[in-house]
Amino acid sequence: MNHYACEKFIKEDGRKANFLTIQLETTKNIAPSIITDWICGGLNYQIEHHLFPTLPRHNLSKIKPIIEDFCKQNNLPYMSESFVTCFMAVEENLSKIADTYVQMKEKKIF
Repeated sequence: MNHYACEKFIKEDGRKANFLTIQLETTKNIAPSIITDWICGGLNYQIEHHLFPTLPRHNLSKIKPIIEDFCKQNNLPYMSESFVTCFMAVEENLSKIADTYVQMKEKKIF
């Protein structure tokens, strides 16, 4: 849910982007709560997980405020939304993918 809820880079933009930009613009956190943290096992902190992939999951919530402040100070995106909002964004993006597939199939591109 953390990835498919985000817009994707087009190939050219992705080549120009740096590691930090790619992680912040293609990853979204699911807003933390006791329930979300338990269900997701800490991986609702997907931004922190992508920036520090070897950090144990139980520590991701501890670095969240540091990353959030860093992003705010440097005018960088930090996306975090509710479970329901993320779910709706996933559905929207998957629908776009399905529509693209149908259009390509109708044009006999593949």
